[in-house]
Amino acid sequence: MHHEYIDKYSRLDSVVHKIDSRTKMILSFLLILIITAFNNFYPVLIIMPLIVIAILLSKVPVMFFLRRIAICLPFLLFLFFLPFSKAVLLFSKSASSITIITLLMSTTTFSGFLEALKFFKTPKIFILMLSFFYRYLFLFIDNIHRMRHACDSRCFSKKQSFKPATVSGMIGNLVVRSYEQSERVYLAMLARGYNDSG
Repeated sequence: MHHEYIDKYSRLDSVVHKIDSRTKMILSFLLILIITAFNNFYPVLIIMPLIVIAILLSKVPVMFFLRRIAICLPFLLFLFFLPFSKAVLLFSKSASSITIITLLMSTTTFSGFLEALKFFKTPKIFILMLSFFYRYLFLFIDNIHRMRHACDSRCFSKKQSFKPATVSGMIGNLVVRSYEQSERVYLAMLARGYNDSG
């Protein structure tokens, strides 16, 4: 199966990649705090050129960032209920924040990200849950792909695939498989000496 890794560009060789993960994390959250704290365009107008320069220096494809920013587009529907200036401000803040987080994650390995969290005294259980999420997300996606292939091999039409009975059955099957997988992983951890105190 082909997977879209969260940190797929994290091992490129660039100036931004070489910056310590802890420094990048502090800078990222400071920039997001500045963008969201002020109720005007000035922080965005000052910070966005810096973000664009960092993106160009990072050698990460620009289209990768544009696809992430596209996440904001569905929320534009809600912005129609706001005055134009507020709608543009809200969208620019959201797009800037998503771009900063994307830049952080795409120039930092996931293990480096977890190490930075550990340095900042993040609770161990939170770091453990994040590491499991990253490792087993791909198994979860594989299960979804297998179920889709099973539907296709049984000649399900698109109309049949989106029927409530079919969708609910797939979701139920996925929940059961995920629960069984979590039980197997937990038992394997216990067999290797894991205890609940971490």
